[in-house]
Formats: sequence, structure tokens, C-alpha cells
Amino acid sequence: FEEVRVPSIDGTQEAAVGWIAHSSYLGAIPKGNRIRGIRARMGNIQIGDERVFDDLFEEDRFNRWCVGEVHILDQRIIPNGRRDYFELNPHLRNLENHLSPIFRQIGARCRTASSNRNKELRLLSTIADVEAMYELAASGCLAADDAEIFVKQALDRLNRICQEMGRAGIETEPN
Repeated sequence: FEEVRVPSIDGTQEAAVGWIAHSSYLGAIPKGNRIRGIRARMGNIQIGDERVFDDLFEEDRFNRWCVGEVHILDQRIIPNGRRDYFELNPHLRNLENHLSPIFRQIGARCRTASSNRNKELRLLSTIADVEAMYELAASGCLAADDAEIFVKQALDRLNRICQEMGRAGIETEPN
């Protein structure tokens, strides 16, 4: 959990407090869970829905990758008539200016997790390809020289992906 505290413009009180539950950021939380996104509350009333702060994220989809609440304490931040956002004023801008960097960090976490997941999937796919190539080479359907070249190419491909991931490669030259 991350605690969120937003000071008021005049510094006499807190404009908002809240929390964000960080996860492994494996993707958007399924809508069926009915708990996703950072929500706004004022008193005991929810303002808007899970998308209320989407505009403060660099990519609004990342708001669905986390869970949290921001409780508005500053009475000068006023819900609009539809209660789907707030009336525009300097106090709202202050809130948005304090929340935006926090939401950018969430976006960065989402991108990092997504990138790592894609690298892992590519590695697993390459390993499966190398295993299939090895089985073909070992089947005797290829000439010995061709099989050796085939396996070396597969291992070179695996080594390139391992290097991209910062992992040690596999020896391609026989001992």
C-alpha cells in the first residue's frame, strides 16, 4: 500500500488523503472483480467511477491496473452537478498537480512489468523453438553437418535473447 497525502493550496490542511494498493501489474484488473481503478470519494459519496482520474494518467488504461481511493477533505473541491467529477477551480488543479506524478509512477511500473512479461514470453517461445529444432536435428532426418548448423543457429538465437534479458548465455561450441 502507498499512502497518498495532498496538501491544500494554503497549507493549512490536507486537501485529500488516500491509498493505492500496488500489485505485480500483470495487466488490467478484470471488470468482473468490481474493484479496480483509483476512485474519488467525498464524505461517504463516490464521485465518478473507476475512470474518474483517467485524464491524470499518461495512458488511461493504466488506471485499471491498480486499486485505490482518494478521499477529498478540502470543501473547496466541489463535485459537479452530475457527480462524475469536480468543478474546475484552483483547489482542484492543486489536487490534480499532486496526483499526476503519483499516477505517472504507476504508469512506469505498468510499462516495466509489461516489458518484463513480454521478454519472458519471448524467452519461453525461443526455448520451445530450440527444443523443437534440437529434436529435428536429433531425429536423423538431417545430414550431420546440417543438423549441427541448425542447432548452432537455434542456440545463437537463444543467447541473443538471454543477453537482451541480462542473463548468461549457453555455450555454443562443443567442449
